[in-house]
Amino acid sequence: MRKIALIVLIVSVPLVTLSAQEYKTQTRSKKSTPRLTQKLDAPNTITGEKAVYSGAAVQAKKPGQFWQLFNPRAPMKHGTSEENTARDPITGRSQGVLLLSVKY
Repeated sequence: MRKIALIVLIVSVPLVTLSAQEYKTQTRSKKSTPRLTQKLDAPNTITGEKAVYSGAAVQAKKPGQFWQLFNPRAPMKHGTSEENTARDPITGRSQGVLLLSVKY
């Protein structure tokens, strides 16, 4: 019985002390500088001035990625084959490969 009481006491003391601590949040000053956000292109897209180009041809054009198109164990930073696949919106079945896609 003493062992059980001792175990309960040992377990409950840290819980009580954690709940008694005050949490302080950091406040931002009113003169905060605006954060610059950089839009990262997907591995198979290039953003131009008036259009966005995507597809397998664009991905092959990027430096060091041509052979990664054929590598089944390529790292995720090179993208997946799903990014260059055209799918039927109703059935979800693949219809073909996007070699070059232009969006205005």
